[in-house]
Amino acid sequence: MSTSAHHLQSLLEEKTGRKLKIKINDNRSTMVSVRWDPGCTKVSLHRIFLEAPKNVMEELACYIKDKREISPLVKSYIQEGLNRVDYSETVDANALETTGQVYDLLSLYQKVEEKYFPTPLGLRITWFGKRKPTPSASLVLGQYQRLLQLIRIHRVLDRKDVPQEVLEYVIYHEMVHHIHLPKITVGGRSAVHHDEFKRQERAFHGFDEIQQWIRKERGRFFQGRKNGWS
Repeated sequence: MSTSAHHLQSLLEEKTGRKLKIKINDNRSTMVSVRWDPGCTKVSLHRIFLEAPKNVMEELACYIKDKREISPLVKSYIQEGLNRVDYSETVDANALETTGQVYDLLSLYQKVEEKYFPTPLGLRITWFGKRKPTPSASLVLGQYQRLLQLIRIHRVLDRKDVPQEVLEYVIYHEMVHHIHLPKITVGGRSAVHHDEFKRQERAFHGFDEIQQWIRKERGRFFQGRKNGWS
């Protein structure tokens, strides 16, 4: 354990009154994990907590000591910290797939970036999923993985009867996620599609018509050939 980690452990033990075993991680999904074992509480923290200010550490100590819900202050610190972390170098460029059967994601991304973003964003893009997914309660058309600075677009959109402007909108939507970071509300919830995000999202040409198309045609995404996907 590094000197900083030792200091963090001593600080948290003092404030919680508990014997702790601290592990510093570089996890991309779970920033705080606590296991309240008899005799020793095991705490795994992302390395961003090595630089956390006093008020954040006090709130974190309350969570560890009393098994409370993680406070909005700690959640905000985690969100701000993750916005500074960059794991994009871990992406295997050779594993990215941009050429589909119908659409080429890279050329569409470049088109959208040139039209709507004066400063290049420098993001990567790839297809994911199957063109004919199995029935499901929900279907995610696109994802933005902030830590990897990577946009993933579902292959169900790689079809002739999906208008190109719909695919461009989904790409644009994920690019807006890069511009507008999630916000932590007063109640401690993470607001991803907040007002600022929605205002920029609506700047996409033909936004209302595309939303209507997606609502009307979404059911077909689960049906495959039965409903005429090409």
